[in-house]
Amino acid sequence: MKQSKIRLDNVSASYGSADQQNLVQVLHNVNLDVQEGEFVSIVGPSGCGKSTILNLAAGLWSSADGAISGSIKVDHADRKQTIGYVLQKDALFPWRTLIKNVEYPLEITGLPRKQREEIAREWIDRVGLAGFEDRYPYQLSGGMRQRANIIRVLAYDPEIVLMDEPLGALDAHTRMVLQQQISDLWSASRKTVVFVTHDLEEAILLSTRVVLMTKRPATVSASRTIDLPYPRTVMNLKLTPEFRNLYENLWHEFCDLLR
Repeated sequence: MKQSKIRLDNVSASYGSADQQNLVQVLHNVNLDVQEGEFVSIVGPSGCGKSTILNLAAGLWSSADGAISGSIKVDHADRKQTIGYVLQKDALFPWRTLIKNVEYPLEITGLPRKQREEIAREWIDRVGLAGFEDRYPYQLSGGMRQRANIIRVLAYDPEIVLMDEPLGALDAHTRMVLQQQISDLWSASRKTVVFVTHDLEEAILLSTRVVLMTKRPATVSASRTIDLPYPRTVMNLKLTPEFRNLYENLWHEFCDLLR
């Protein structure tokens, strides 16, 4: 039986300073249980608190941010070693080459140079960036930088991967290419992934489960299993009646949340 990797029980969160009585509630009684090996996408209106859920799971919330209540449990006590966080905007170091950027987390762990270089080259090759190892971020396209951003996290093999709209700023073609690569990478590794997106179609294409959030203060309105086989070919999947049925049903549910 698979175990919970992230569990939120009746979690409420508000930003602001309590002593100034200007708290803005973003989450209200959120219940979410992410099992080992799931790819869970969280979809909801802009500003509803999707990213706040990731920050809470990553242990990035402090008392200075505001107030929280409820229970937040992550499978491993040492969160820094077991959680990888991919942001929407790449955070590559401009003074490091592509390969040195991918190596960086491995360098921090003290892995020998030869070993971390081998791992970095393997990941670079897997996402089609071989030949660009010695380029700096400014010499790469937005899609290439985001691929590097993703594999830099995956290279140090975290148990849990959090992704906060990592494809949101990309053009349609690049986005589809990266959707396919993320799907392929997950199919091969079966990591536990929590993926925030505003794009319902993207959520269905990539996920084993889609979670719908209400408007702020947000709570979980629905959780739907995406019973489509892996590995998935993103472009082909979009054309199937199974995908269209899932999309139409979830779209109607999602629209009801916005009323």
